[in-house]
Amino acid sequence: MPELPDVEFLIRGIRDKVREKKINRVNVLLPRSIHFPSVAEFKRRLQDNTFLGLNRRGKFLLFPLQSKDTLVMHLRMTGNLTLCSSQEPIHPHARVIFSLADNEDLRFTDMRKLGTIHLVPDENFSYIPLLLEMGPEPLSNDFAFSSFEQLLEGRRGMIKPLLLNQRFIAGIGNIYGDEILFQARIHPKRRVESLSKKEIKRLYKCIKKVLQIAVDGYTNLVKREDFILNFREEGESCPRCNVDIEVVEIAGRHSYFCPRCQKI
Repeated sequence: MPELPDVEFLIRGIRDKVREKKINRVNVLLPRSIHFPSVAEFKRRLQDNTFLGLNRRGKFLLFPLQSKDTLVMHLRMTGNLTLCSSQEPIHPHARVIFSLADNEDLRFTDMRKLGTIHLVPDENFSYIPLLLEMGPEPLSNDFAFSSFEQLLEGRRGMIKPLLLNQRFIAGIGNIYGDEILFQARIHPKRRVESLSKKEIKRLYKCIKKVLQIAVDGYTNLVKREDFILNFREEGESCPRCNVDIEVVEIAGRHSYFCPRCQKI
């Protein structure tokens, strides 16, 4: 499933290319991808509209439009956006095609058919409760250590599910949740209320560090020999101490960790 670095990398690749591009027409190949409004209204309001840019909130992509509507996409597990010539063959997993000026298409593909698209008026995100209730952006300047401490106050339960809770912090998913905890040397089953201030500080720093490294060096992550995400198989060796990596199921998700570096 795409996480914050994946979405940010995608946005950086197409933001400048779609800015100020007029939408000539919209072809909806899978009506259920459109969650609001109706497909007919969706197509009508987008035709002859213009993309003003592309932003991100957590894992959501936000396209502000000339009409003051906002096109909101969530890629879910297998969604993707590609900008290509309108002459290119249409991929069998294409769900929505935005035909732009200069014979270009912005194509939304989604093999599992789980992605969602909304067109909301004037940034009225009440149509998308998760987006409205989303936690702070971990890479923003406003996400200070004091803010993180306040977020943890009164929290109970295991740390890994909390990191994945988008209402707690925006954008962290299963893979980078594992990476953050590995770098912070915290077991994914550690109880939040058991963390010392020193561990909380280390966790905060690792959230910022891991996500920033992932965003800045996205295509080179496979070369990071100190990242556990490149060794996420049971029986593979920890890149730090060579002990076998273990896997445990937490809240229905597989969590990979080093039993020596991340003691419970």
